[in-house]
Amino acid sequence: MRWVKEGQRNWGLMDYKDRTRDFLPYKPEAKGAQFSYLRSDKLNYLDILVVLDSQGTLFFWAFGSFLLGSLDSFQLMKPKLPPGISSISIQSVDLCSSLQRLMLITHLQTDQSPHSTVLASVNTSIFVTRGREICTMAWQFLSVKELLERTVLAIDQVKAQWNKANDFFSKIVNNFEKTLGEGGSKSSIPESLLTILVSGMVDPTLENWFVNVLKVQGLKEFQRVMDSALEGMRDLTADHLQPLAELLCFKLTELVSYSKCKEQFGALGLSTEELVGMESLSSSLLITIEKLLITTLSERTQFSHLFSWLTKVQCGIFGDVSSHTNSNFDVLLIAKLIDTHFSSNSTLPLTPFFENKPSGQLNTKFEDLYFFKTSGQCLVEMAKGLEKALERVLKGMQGEMAKLFSVEGAISVCSGIDMDRPICESFKFHFDAKDSQNKPIQTIGFKCTDGDTSILYLVSAERQGSGSGKLQAKVCAVPVPGNREFVDYCFYKGDSLLLLYKTASADCLGVDLVSYGTLEDLPKISLPFHLSTLISESLPDLETQQILPDAIQHTIPLATGPTDSSIAASNKGIASILTQNSQRMIIFDINELETPSEPAQDEEEEQNIQ
Repeated sequence: MRWVKEGQRNWGLMDYKDRTRDFLPYKPEAKGAQFSYLRSDKLNYLDILVVLDSQGTLFFWAFGSFLLGSLDSFQLMKPKLPPGISSISIQSVDLCSSLQRLMLITHLQTDQSPHSTVLASVNTSIFVTRGREICTMAWQFLSVKELLERTVLAIDQVKAQWNKANDFFSKIVNNFEKTLGEGGSKSSIPESLLTILVSGMVDPTLENWFVNVLKVQGLKEFQRVMDSALEGMRDLTADHLQPLAELLCFKLTELVSYSKCKEQFGALGLSTEELVGMESLSSSLLITIEKLLITTLSERTQFSHLFSWLTKVQCGIFGDVSSHTNSNFDVLLIAKLIDTHFSSNSTLPLTPFFENKPSGQLNTKFEDLYFFKTSGQCLVEMAKGLEKALERVLKGMQGEMAKLFSVEGAISVCSGIDMDRPICESFKFHFDAKDSQNKPIQTIGFKCTDGDTSILYLVSAERQGSGSGKLQAKVCAVPVPGNREFVDYCFYKGDSLLLLYKTASADCLGVDLVSYGTLEDLPKISLPFHLSTLISESLPDLETQQILPDAIQHTIPLATGPTDSSIAASNKGIASILTQNSQRMIIFDINELETPSEPAQDEEEEQNIQ
């Protein structure tokens, strides 16, 4: 994996801005969460994470969380590679700091050459030419995806509250029905309850149900469960689900407006048709949530009147009439609730919001209108529809983005180097160096092992011009003596290397600072660089200059023998060595290596390592 961050640039109209607070005053946030960074100008810097998997597929992630597209590197490079390939593997990949080019190191085995290493250049200039649009689109889709996930979670929580109330209500109704059957009553539950409501008379069967089945504690628990569930549904819907749906609808509307800007966003693969469908579905979701809130409030009011009446009836059976003489309840509301909730085949008013209605309930006159096609769906199905639509939009966008990447060319970086015995490994890239014209030089290093000697090959490449321009390349070799065990290396300040090795006794790490010069210091060859021409087979042998390490050397004693170590350096003169087995990090000042001091006279000045 490789992170690349975009450098400084001027702001423009296409820069991302979170406009929700300009239109919607409320934004649901998790308690204790800090979202101040979302409103900073850092949102308009494009960070790209490049990932290469074991199958040779390249993935480009904006900000490490939004997938822009994927590439099959083997299929992408196939037209540029020589015929007769028996084996191919991607050794390393890196994106240059300007975001304009991706470099691939590929190891090939062909009929003519058992070992061949090819450097391929992939054009990724879309990250520069459409950087602002990619930033805006990525943040918008990330917001939509997060809002949709939180909306689905809120719907699940509301549904869980309703299932809790519905299960308890079904249990009460089933016990009531069982009691009526055992008592020999031929009346249904609604008829029995309406008889009590109208006449005030309670037959022995109903009296048995109130006294022995429901009881006083059972009625209180019934009231508590229904009231808490309906109150929880109201709070979740009003405080979380509804604001989330409003934000989701707003963000999708912004995406629709972006997709209609064909000049800026057309190349990025935004589908206006799919986004308009998502916008319509989100509007239907918002209206359905409003209906859910109204229905929940109505249900809570009706059940409140029902429990007041049931409590009065139960107290009358027990002879305690005085405590509920002044109970207020609406007889019509209770009669309506009994008719709609206690019938054997009735569907509770809140159930259709969480379970699909039977087909054929929609008005066929409005079949062609998208809203009326979706308004009969439950909240769960609407959320699933939005997730599937978002998946289709992202898949289409990623497919279009993948078409924007192309292999500019490929060159062999190992002409003149015997690759039969040594095996290339430890590929690294460096992009910070500049030539005399201030053009970036891309330096690739790879280590080869030949017997007891490790050789570090450096290839510096620079593309000049455009189209059929020239690619200048150089190869230099840094041999590591056989009495040292080569561990790792890193680039430093464009023209220097830090070599990390073990000493013969394997109880110390050695650090060499080697200067290998700039592009002008070494022989260079101009190579034809065409977009559709493979050059690796027709390359002349590159002149290889050996650099004997006239190096500044230091050793770092360790308590245990270092294994699995790696080294990294910054241009500020600070380097670090990470030893995995001993779980230690050693930080030292490279500036001490650049200006060696006289031999130390006392024990305290033996080392300049920090």
